[in-house]
Formats: sequence, structure tokens, C-alpha cells
Amino acid sequence: MQGYLFALSAGILWGLVGFFSKTLNHYTTAATTIACYRLFIAFFGFFIIYSIKDRKILFLKKAEWIPSLILGFFCQTIVNGALFKSIALTGSITGLILLCTGPIFTAAFSYIFFKEKLSLYTILSVMLTFFGVFLILTDGAMSFLNKSIMGIAYGFASGIFFGLFPVLMRIFMLKGLNPIALLAYSLFFGGIFLFPYVGLHDASIIFTNYHILLYLLLIGFVSTTIADYLFISSLNYLSATKVSLLTLIEIPFIAIVGIFLLKEKLFFYQLLGMLLFLIGVVFNKFTVAEQKGEKS
Repeated sequence: MQGYLFALSAGILWGLVGFFSKTLNHYTTAATTIACYRLFIAFFGFFIIYSIKDRKILFLKKAEWIPSLILGFFCQTIVNGALFKSIALTGSITGLILLCTGPIFTAAFSYIFFKEKLSLYTILSVMLTFFGVFLILTDGAMSFLNKSIMGIAYGFASGIFFGLFPVLMRIFMLKGLNPIALLAYSLFFGGIFLFPYVGLHDASIIFTNYHILLYLLLIGFVSTTIADYLFISSLNYLSATKVSLLTLIEIPFIAIVGIFLLKEKLFFYQLLGMLLFLIGVVFNKFTVAEQKGEKS
């Protein structure tokens, strides 16, 4: 029961990212500033937790520096920078749903790097997912022209590099590197790469406006450190596939938060698209589990 609670809680906390981000946009906080401070706060959150739990993880081995830098740039700097830009331009629901296309790109990267077969079920999953995204963006009437094309492009960029994360992590884990250390320090290096793009005004304003500081702490510590820690902890009780499926509660929760807290609108075809998207992602998870079963 504890594993289920951890996984569901992680998905719900991830689903709050859009609300915190749009609230920060209301205070004219730039996307790069949100992304940068989210990563730094999340890193220090992990630092506090593991200084109590397991201090050895806090010290990077020589072989872990370059992988942490790679993960930090591609899977933290680009993902977070593009995500918050997309949310600012298109809304929380669209931005986060585009991020959630990550597992589909993971399947494509796995085919390239690990020569994993793309079965008929995987192809069907991809088609369902992208048709769902198409309906969410267009509402079945090409109304996406009213949205920011750049915002949609940023959203897909966040999804692509988010999908690259588990592939790179798997490559580094096969070399015997510690995934917790890599995750924690990728957050730190991701923040370092983003910091030059944070203006001096934005860098200082968080210390003069307690509302901005509060929401940055919420998005960094609650929706990142705690959510990621709960996700990692749930893997001690449940299989990776089951955990991944449970955390998909994030998708309907994104819609609930967007509609009721941010007053964003979802029409019939967009709701249908969200359902197809969810089915496609779930289908993809089961396909991955089947392939692992065949290998073992």
C-alpha cells in the first residue's frame, strides 16, 4: 500500500508544476528564472535528504562528473527551460501534456541506441498518443493557429529531451554509475547552465517578493525534490512499470488543475484527445513491460 501511495503522490505533485509556473508568470517571473531556481532548489532539497539518509551519494566519483554534466545540459537545462517557456506561451495543460510525450520519444531513442524492436503495439501506441496530442492542440478544427507555434515547439522540445533522460540514464547505469547521484547533480549542473540567462533583476527580485520565493520553493522542493524522492522510493515496493502507470495520474490531474485553478478551458475534442493520449501512453508502458518479460 505504501508503494501505491508514494507513486500516486509523486504524480499529483508533478501535476502541480503548471499551477505554480503560471502563478509565477503572473508575477512576471521569466521562464528561465523559474527553470533555474527550480533546479537549484531541487538539488539542495536532495542534498538535505541524502545528507541525513546516505551521505556517500553526495560525493560524485570521477567517472560521474561528465555524465552528470551531460544529463544536466540535455535533460535538465533544455527540458525545464523549454517546458516553462511552453507553459508561459500556451498554458499549463498544453505545455505539460507535450512534456508527457517523453515516453514515446524514449521508445524511438531506445530503437536507435539499444536496437529495441518497434512492435506493432508500440507503433499503435505512438499513433494514439500523437493523435491525442493533435486533438488537444487543435480541438479538431485546426484552432492551434490561435496558439503560439513557438510555445508548441518548446513543448515538443521538452518532451523530446525528457524522453532522452531514461535512455542516457540506462547507458550510464550499465557502466555501474549511481543513478541517485547522477539525478541530483544533473539538477545542479542544469541550474548552472541556465544561470547566465537569468537577468540581474530576476535574480534579485525573489528576495524582495515573498510570493515569488514561496512559489519557487513549492515548484523546486515540493513538485521536484519530494515528488522525485517519492517516485524513487516507490520503486522499492513496486515494479517500474506499475510505478510508471500509477504516476500517470499526473495527466488527468493536470487537466483538473488547469480547469479549476487556472480557469483554462478544455472542449470536447480536447478531452477526447487527452483520453486517447492517456490510452496511448498506458499502451506504451504495457508494451515495454512485455518486451522486458521476453528478454528475461
